[in-house]
Amino acid sequence: MYRMFGIDYYDSILLSGDFQVKQVRELEKKWGLPEKELEIVGLPHMDDMKKRVFSGSAESTAGHQRTVLSYIPVTPH
Repeated sequence: MYRMFGIDYYDSILLSGDFQVKQVRELEKKWGLPEKELEIVGLPHMDDMKKRVFSGSAESTAGHQRTVLSYIPVTPH
């Protein structure tokens, strides 16, 4: 989410994905700002979770019991 003047005073910006590069470049052009150094770092916590889920290794589920969520309707008294 962009906040007015939120990136104006920085030389570089850390981004979570490729899609943000275009957005930042458009803002730089629109506001006449110098081009910034953009580094895509992703979302480290989510990236690690994705690796664990798709690795299929025993350690990804070691020590974790199955979690079951259910809905029980409550009748008013």
